[in-house]
Amino acid sequence: MALAQVDLGYGVWANADNLQYVSRQDVTKTTYTLCEVLFTKEQLAASSLTGRQSNAFQNISAKQKLDENKVRAIIGKLL
Repeated sequence: MALAQVDLGYGVWANADNLQYVSRQDVTKTTYTLCEVLFTKEQLAASSLTGRQSNAFQNISAKQKLDENKVRAIIGKLL
């Protein structure tokens, strides 16, 4: 039996079972949960939203940018 997939837009699909845990009452919790659904913990730890060098920590190299389509899909679910 195939898992039901939901189109979040921008070519991003997510497992419908995982989306049932997304809270719509708190934007912070909603964002966090959507990130957990679309990215692995390793991806989140090794990436940044923009992929640019930090002004505050210039001695640390820039992290890889998160997948733009997944970020757009998360923003689309928040609006």
